[in-house]
Amino acid sequence: MKKSKLVMVGNGMAGVRTLEELLKIAPDLYDITVFGAEPHPNYNRIMLSPVLAGEQTVDEIILNSWEWYTNNHITLHAGTTVTEVDRVKRVVRAVAADGSVTEAAYDRLLLCTGSKPFMLPVPSNCRIPDDCIDSKRYPLFMARDVMRVLIEQLQAEGATPS
Repeated sequence: MKKSKLVMVGNGMAGVRTLEELLKIAPDLYDITVFGAEPHPNYNRIMLSPVLAGEQTVDEIILNSWEWYTNNHITLHAGTTVTEVDRVKRVVRAVAADGSVTEAAYDRLLLCTGSKPFMLPVPSNCRIPDDCIDSKRYPLFMARDVMRVLIEQLQAEGATPS
């Protein structure tokens, strides 16, 4: 029996956990291809702070090693950004850091892209004077700043604190 082709866009914790469960239930159902924009196998994003602080290395927070992908017959395109999903032809196109283009046909498509971090556009208690002057940048903010802005907006709309 010919396997269906499953393509997963995103190589994060939730998506790969889904693959782990799928492999437990039906290990031979799909030929699996994964595209991840980051150049690493799946890692524990919750543990990024210790890595950034120098307390751990990226290798120490890897959840699924390169070997895991190989052993489970998963094609991993790490460091490759999906640029197009052609739903008519059922093909995903992606570009690697070196500019090379990769295509993968699919029968089933799983989009697990997560999110892109961004700084909320709220005023902050700036600690660096230059940052406070530039109104287009909000590099530092705290939960109390966000709450203050929300309360001010609610009060402007006529809400009263309880």
